[in-house]
Amino acid sequence: MQAVVYHLVLVQAGFLAGACYLCSLLAFPVIMAVTASASDPSAEFSPAFILPMAIPFAILGASILGWFFVVYGLVAAAAALQGKDVRYIAIGERVESYLAHP
Repeated sequence: MQAVVYHLVLVQAGFLAGACYLCSLLAFPVIMAVTASASDPSAEFSPAFILPMAIPFAILGASILGWFFVVYGLVAAAAALQGKDVRYIAIGERVESYLAHP
């Protein structure tokens, strides 16, 4: 049951990361236009111009970091196949207490 809850949360987090990435890509031209029009035309470079470019890459980097949790699930599955008692971090005790007290 812990594995089911863990992977459902992982799939939901993946969908949320994908939706955030899509929204940031769709909003990218609008944000670039606003920052370009708001910056001083005499200035050659504005730090506010980098922020719209950094947001999609930050979301993509966070979602790539999410693969750590996939590997964690595979390691837990391998341990469970070997007959070891596996408790997932942060959800293992919650799921166990939920199942113990219907």
